[in-house]
Amino acid sequence: HREGALPGVSKMKRHGSVPCHDTLVVSMLAIDALAIGKIPFKRSYFFDFSKRVLNNWKLLERYGYYFSDELEFPNMDFSSTYPGGVPCSFLETKVEPTFFELPYIRSDFDDVLSAVSSQEWTSARKAAVRSFFETQPSCPYGVSEKDLEAKLGYIGVILTVLKHLKEEVNRGNGFEGLRLFRVGNLRTTDPVEIAPVITLQRVMDNYVSKEEVKRPLCIGVFGPPGSGKSFAVKEVASVISRRFDQNPFEFFEFNLTQFSGPEEINAAIDLVRASVAKGRVPIAFWDEFDCRYDGNEFGYLRYFLPSMQDGVTYVHGIPRYIGRSVFVFAGGVKESWEAMERLLVQEDKEAVKLMKTLKVPDFMSRLRVVLDIEGIDIPEGLLRDSATDEELEELRRLLLKRAFIIAHQMNSHWKKAARKTSGLLLRLLIAKYKFGARSIEAVIEASHAANRLVYGLPELITPPAARIHAEWRIDLERRLDRIRREEGLRGVW
Repeated sequence: HREGALPGVSKMKRHGSVPCHDTLVVSMLAIDALAIGKIPFKRSYFFDFSKRVLNNWKLLERYGYYFSDELEFPNMDFSSTYPGGVPCSFLETKVEPTFFELPYIRSDFDDVLSAVSSQEWTSARKAAVRSFFETQPSCPYGVSEKDLEAKLGYIGVILTVLKHLKEEVNRGNGFEGLRLFRVGNLRTTDPVEIAPVITLQRVMDNYVSKEEVKRPLCIGVFGPPGSGKSFAVKEVASVISRRFDQNPFEFFEFNLTQFSGPEEINAAIDLVRASVAKGRVPIAFWDEFDCRYDGNEFGYLRYFLPSMQDGVTYVHGIPRYIGRSVFVFAGGVKESWEAMERLLVQEDKEAVKLMKTLKVPDFMSRLRVVLDIEGIDIPEGLLRDSATDEELEELRRLLLKRAFIIAHQMNSHWKKAARKTSGLLLRLLIAKYKFGARSIEAVIEASHAANRLVYGLPELITPPAARIHAEWRIDLERRLDRIRREEGLRGVW
């Protein structure tokens, strides 16, 4: 037993031999059924039940379970206060963002459920997952977010996210009403975005715990420039490192577009080997692995295959063993795993043959985890009065992702500012960024960081200087300000 660890099926030797996470929920349901005489299929009951399940899981995580003469558990809450009194009924609480109410009354529920359970990580499944875990968050203006959207459309979405951002950067509580998934400093409201990150965390955690493994763990990360590919990997490593007395990881970043030839790959791997020799688990981030070399896209791939498969690199024909390490391959040209897969099913047979010659299928088969990280660009089609519900939901996801990045960067660069105005935050929230999150960081870092109590538009980098990274949507800002005043939403500004 390791204190503070959750039981896990795949980690029985480390945690014990009782998969109590499989039996906890069923046991609690059985105890309630015996006490009440039935399972009350009511929302209040399942809200209360979910609270107790979560509480018991936290107890298990904190205290674990152990063996004396018999199996011992910490004292857990198996009693039900339902239906006597009012337990923690959803009727008498504020909106609880962590409570999922499955949309069973939808006519397409079975189809959505089938898509969610699919083993294929396709666009259809992503849409189904988002639909399945749809939430009804509270609106910071005291009316429902849906009502505000019905009245103001995409303008309502922007104003709502802006209010969350303003409360977060000024008071530190703006995101409390949101259903947040997080790994370290990586925060998102999108279950599709966090799912592969959690998978990566589990795989890396398992890998670093196995000292007998000697070949690198190979990971593929795809997304547009500035989408946060390296940030996601670093945050996963940071979370895993917390359970060690000393951080086992050492991070190296190499951009293959800067290499003049494959011999520089060996030189880079020498740094990785030196880190292994010090007892660390190096993470080598190979950026733009799909760049051109020797006249071909993916020209460098074949030089990585011995390292990926056997954990060795060859220098003048002599093998050099790498050791336990993590190789992260980040795409620069191909922005998704699906784009990589399409290379192998083209109608052009010669193109497919070339991909095989360049060892693209061999490379893909050696990856153990793949992450697709979406960018933060806002298509103009989402900023129109006739936007559909699906488009408004997409806009909200993009704006919230931007809000998390802005809040993180302001906390890093503008800590001394007691208050940031809504005009400043709105400009940053809806701007056109040329290099994704990297541009948000550049704009905030380059802005006038004086020791002021209030940061507003005058402190923001000037438009001529900002044009390298951003283009302000001035007309949209003016329209938002006008509508805000017309609707009496003074809290925004």
